[in-house]
Amino acid sequence: MSEATERVTFRLTPTQTDAIDDIMLRFSYKTRSQVIRAAIENLINDTREEWNSKKIVFHVPKVNVIRLDNLVEDGFANSREDLINRALDDYLSKLEKYYSHEWENYTQKREAFKNAIDQNLSVTKS
Repeated sequence: MSEATERVTFRLTPTQTDAIDDIMLRFSYKTRSQVIRAAIENLINDTREEWNSKKIVFHVPKVNVIRLDNLVEDGFANSREDLINRALDDYLSKLEKYYSHEWENYTQKREAFKNAIDQNLSVTKS
């Protein structure tokens, strides 16, 4: 059973209708309405995704793209994006853990140094 629909009417410029007609020809849509519905659906999905995430575009060496594709084909992930997110999350977690540990060591060393200075100052005052 399909979802109930509502009729919406709006106006487009000739340039916009020409672009829609080109899309119809290139991608085998049968009507302008199908093109417009697909465009609206994509806009809604993209907008919803941005509520919980941000889109970042970056270039990846071809060899890494091939590696990603091989891992997806072998069933290790659902998509390149999934693999990249998992790898990034793993890397950032390790980095945070490392720097958290380093910060703890730094803080302990600083406190020990400060105590040593305070003890030396109190010894020299006596």
